[in-house]
Amino acid sequence: MKAIVLSLVCVTNVMATNIAYRDHGTNLPKEVTNLAEAQSYREDVMELLGMEAYEKNEATFYTNSNKGLYLIKKNNRKEPAFKNIIHGAKTVYNWRNGNSFIRALKKYTKNYGCIPKLTSVSHGWASRKENGEVHGLSGSRGLNGIYVNNETRPNFLDRLGTTTIEKHLNEAIESGEVKFCGKCVAQFYACNISTLFANKFAEATKCQTVVATGKASPYFQSTETELERDQTYSAFHYWGSNVGIWEEIGMGQWYRATPITNDQNEVIEVLKENIGDLYIAL
Repeated sequence: MKAIVLSLVCVTNVMATNIAYRDHGTNLPKEVTNLAEAQSYREDVMELLGMEAYEKNEATFYTNSNKGLYLIKKNNRKEPAFKNIIHGAKTVYNWRNGNSFIRALKKYTKNYGCIPKLTSVSHGWASRKENGEVHGLSGSRGLNGIYVNNETRPNFLDRLGTTTIEKHLNEAIESGEVKFCGKCVAQFYACNISTLFANKFAEATKCQTVVATGKASPYFQSTETELERDQTYSAFHYWGSNVGIWEEIGMGQWYRATPITNDQNEVIEVLKENIGDLYIAL
């Protein structure tokens, strides 16, 4: 139980050495909002998946919440906080770097036609100032993950190779090898991921995309009472994001990017929201 309480989804400081961040958090709105259009999008995804919300022990739960693609790095599977997230999921694929991340999307598309929900579980970036390139997800070697583009990748990444949203993911989508359903949600459990990453992922996939721009950890962490124990173990879809790398300006909350499309299914706008300290994942 102690491991659940203390587990933060952050990469070690060793992995963050010699990595420079660029403009992380500068586009996180200061005002916390819940836009009607973004909420409507989320409700459309719930309807697509046949999900319904219900209340139990002062927490919100969802039926059919185990649908969709769950991604986790193999070496993270034994961590209690991560195990809670993927417990009961129907489709869990391992990944270790950007290439295998996209291969998992292709595999799911081939087997199921389209991706209605993507839940990614991995360590993010250390939460000390100037210690994390946050425009992407780190791979199992710390650097070889998936990033927005080559300009935002960590320093010296060319030695390991890199995978990007703007090139590799877009190519896989354009070829039809990766397909997201008409409405979908992508949610990333990882520390210190930038608003830029969420925006670009939303543009590429047309999925509402949610990231933690600060330190991410389970929201319920107490076992003092029976109610608190139940919330800790069962309400695993409640996760907090608090001040981390940008503590000097009070940022570090959950960020949501919702794509708005026209009649030709082209993204014409991305709604950008700071949704606060708490995210209740679908």
